[in-house]
Amino acid sequence: QRLDVGAKKGHHITIFARPNIGKTAFTVNLGSGIARQGKRVMHLINEDRKEDVYIRYVSNLSGMDKHSIRDNPAEADRIARQNGLDNVIVINIKPGTPDLIRHYIDKYKPDAVIVDQLRNLQVKAESRTNQLEASATAMRNIGKEKNVLMITVTQAGDSARDKLVLDDGDIDFSNTGIPAQADLLIGIGCDAEYEAQGLRMLNLIKNKIGAIEDSFPVKIIKTLSRYISV
Repeated sequence: QRLDVGAKKGHHITIFARPNIGKTAFTVNLGSGIARQGKRVMHLINEDRKEDVYIRYVSNLSGMDKHSIRDNPAEADRIARQNGLDNVIVINIKPGTPDLIRHYIDKYKPDAVIVDQLRNLQVKAESRTNQLEASATAMRNIGKEKNVLMITVTQAGDSARDKLVLDDGDIDFSNTGIPAQADLLIGIGCDAEYEAQGLRMLNLIKNKIGAIEDSFPVKIIKTLSRYISV
C-alpha cells in the first residue's frame, strides 16, 4: 500500500537494524512473498549458515516451526513447495564480490536478489565508510544492469539501540552513502516494550517508489520468520 504498485526490477531496497532485531526474518519474509508470487528469489548470505537461512524459508512457507519441521520434514517440504519454495535459491558467498554476484545472477536468472550483508562484501575502499558506499553503489548498479530487484541489508549503529523511530543517521558508518543509493530505505526499530509484545517499528525513511515516508508497527513471529500487519 505504501509503495503504490510495488517495487520493480531495477529498484534497490536497503534494510537496516541493530543486531538480533529481525533483519534476516524480514528478508526471509520478503523473499518468501516474492516466491509465493511465482517469482525467483536468490538469497546471498555472507554471515549466517546457508542451511539455517534455508530452513527459515521452509518455516515461513510451510507455517511450521523448526521443531515441527524436524518431526515431519516431508510434510513441511510438501507444503513449502506448494507455496513457492522451488522459487528460492540460497547461496553462501562469504564474503562475496560484485563480480561473483553478477555470476550467480547470470547463472540462476532470479527476479530478485537479497544480499545479506553489505558490510561483508569485498570491494576496494580506503575506509569502512567508503567500503559501505562502494558496496551499496555496486549493488544498485548491478540491479539496474541485470534488471533484478536488489534488496540489501546492513547494520544500524549504536544510536539505534532501544529506539523505535529510526532515520538515516542511525545507519552504521554510512548515513549518507548508503541512503543515496537506495530507492527504498527501511529501518527496523525496537525497544524493550516492543520486544515484550513481539512488535517492531518499520520506518520508511526514503521512499522514491511510493512517496509515503512514515513509521508503523508490525508483529514479528520469530519461529516462522514472518512479519504480519497489526
